[in-house]
Amino acid sequence: AVTLLVDNHCHQNKASGIGFDSCATGRSTVINNRVIDNATVAVGIKSGWTVRLFGNELSRGKGLPPVTMVYDGADATFVDNIIRGEGVAGIRVAGKILAFNNKITGTSLRRSGPPNNAIWALQGSAVTMTANRIHGWRHGLQATNATVNANNNTVSNFYRSAFVMQESTQPANIH
Repeated sequence: AVTLLVDNHCHQNKASGIGFDSCATGRSTVINNRVIDNATVAVGIKSGWTVRLFGNELSRGKGLPPVTMVYDGADATFVDNIIRGEGVAGIRVAGKILAFNNKITGTSLRRSGPPNNAIWALQGSAVTMTANRIHGWRHGLQATNATVNANNNTVSNFYRSAFVMQESTQPANIH
């Protein structure tokens, strides 16, 4: 599948705002959409997809689901997006992401309890994050057994550590 999603407003759905179900190979470009207040994630990207998201507003309200989820076997690029919410993560990733020049804002900083990370890199994932502005999360990045390159990011109003690396599979590159 090859899709182009431009200037849509997806809100108050019973599941995700935009969902990419598993496939052999799929490509999508998602530009200038408003995806807000959906029951689960704003955007969910499952295996087989390569998705490029540019200039979108992605948010969700109360509850634990992440704002966006990139599953194992998926590849996503986030550029110039506003990502806002209070779930376990702004971007939860098991696949591969490139995040460049996004504003990732937590709406309810949790000092304890369930995770509360701007970017949560799960085991086997790969994260490249550059020039993002992160505010109001427990951690800007939490990664376990993941590959991480993080450069020129600004993390403010966080609790504990801006970047948490655990059991890295290779040395993390954080500048």
